[in-house]
Amino acid sequence: ISIGHINVNSNFTGVMKKLLIILVFAAHAATAQQAKEVVKAEMDFARLALDSGMKKAFLAFLDSNGVVFSRGAIHNGLRQWNAAPDIPGKLLWHPVFAGIAASGDIGFTTGPFEFRATLQDSVNGSGQYSTVWHKTKQGEWKALADLGIDYTPSLLHHQPMQYTAGFTPAADTGIMQTELAFIQQFASDSVQAFLPILHPDAWLNINGQLPARGKDAIASVLTKIPGRLVFIPAGSGMAASRDLAYVYGVVQYNGRKENYLRAWAHTASGWKLLLQVLRW
Repeated sequence: ISIGHINVNSNFTGVMKKLLIILVFAAHAATAQQAKEVVKAEMDFARLALDSGMKKAFLAFLDSNGVVFSRGAIHNGLRQWNAAPDIPGKLLWHPVFAGIAASGDIGFTTGPFEFRATLQDSVNGSGQYSTVWHKTKQGEWKALADLGIDYTPSLLHHQPMQYTAGFTPAADTGIMQTELAFIQQFASDSVQAFLPILHPDAWLNINGQLPARGKDAIASVLTKIPGRLVFIPAGSGMAASRDLAYVYGVVQYNGRKENYLRAWAHTASGWKLLLQVLRW
């Protein structure tokens, strides 16, 4: 239908496209705003560790079902830290990449850390932490899984903050089928199995290597991952909105055991790998 020189159908379609773009950006902005809750929880966690020590901080922020990892073993975090002695020294960290489910109940952060005997001493160790968080019924953010990698030099003040958003609900209510399908594909195609399932914002944290962020950077370092790794999933969880999920487990390689942690985001093209933490 045309009125004068104005095509009504064309004009209406253009307006709707612009409106859709505005709504998408608004949804992304709202999700990023929500993700700041997770970032705040991580910053409060780090601040308590700096002020009062690691043991007190982990006991305060780990969920009752939260897990920590050690050379292939998976431990209940609260029991592990309750039995641990107070560790002297200063552990410093902060988040640089964060995301949250649309339901606001599951989120994650990753970022650099460094360890010093005192704040005046030089760095004794450095790397990248990754934490999966959930919001309790009491409205508190608690850590469900925490796994780190080591690398040098420290990147504590050299990574800009980034949020990810735009997830969509999945039809399924579990993530393990996707995880097992990836493991099967990895067993036959090795590192090439990663390429089609990488999220555009994906991070790859491999022990001994600086983090790779984005599909292109990750693709350039995938050859560093041995093709003979065996992944054994041990636990998983999913947000109520079915758009963000995580899986953790054991890695077997050359007779040794280590651990892995993955965060999956559901998009219009299916489940995509958003965060991979890998030790072997």
